[in-house]
Amino acid sequence: MEQVLERSLTAAGYLGADKDHPPSLVIIYSWGSHTNPVAEDDPEAVTLPNEVLIKELIERARLVGGEKFAAEFVKAMATQGAAKRATPQPRVDPAGSVPTQPNIQGDAAGMMTPIFSPVEAFRNRSDKHRALMEDVGGSVYFVVASAYDFQSVANEGKILLWRTKMTVNSQGVDMTETMPALIANAGPYFGRDMAEVEVVTQRLNREGQVEIGTPEVVGYGDNLPSDAPAPAARKP
Repeated sequence: MEQVLERSLTAAGYLGADKDHPPSLVIIYSWGSHTNPVAEDDPEAVTLPNEVLIKELIERARLVGGEKFAAEFVKAMATQGAAKRATPQPRVDPAGSVPTQPNIQGDAAGMMTPIFSPVEAFRNRSDKHRALMEDVGGSVYFVVASAYDFQSVANEGKILLWRTKMTVNSQGVDMTETMPALIANAGPYFGRDMAEVEVVTQRLNREGQVEIGTPEVVGYGDNLPSDAPAPAARKP
């Protein structure tokens, strides 16, 4: 990971310090996976409180789309939650026979019909939003690189100068094959002041080549008895 990051940082103009070039930045990086247990059909997911699942959704939204995207997502969820709380719930008389209040129900997600759902409206704002929300609701691999002022770190102040977050949907791919491509594609964005997230698409190159040399028969007939008949000739 360090070598891959160094190559990508060098391509973006960030060079390693040496005796002639003292450091001006300290870059701290982390990587891993952020998994939606519901999306992965984890049997343990049923034991997680709803607020924990929502917290993880917001964390993935920050990773995938940045702080602005996550704040808008939280606002949409809050609006949808308020609408759910304002929706009348069905009540039945003690005898259990006649409803005493109309049953106004929402969708299966417990909010409202999708066409009026603030979260669905947020999701369908653009093709980019739909792609980001797919990752928010699923599972991703991530890398986070944070650059701090060197002197502030030496003085235990840690002034953050910039932070770049990189994510990729983990469905059907392996971390070891996706991380180098993910970091290489993010290289041009290191240290840039970005108004919003960028989505980069690149197909992994899994093409390989197998070379087979000239076939050679080794040891044919070594274990045959001396009086064994010769193999029959092949017909054309």
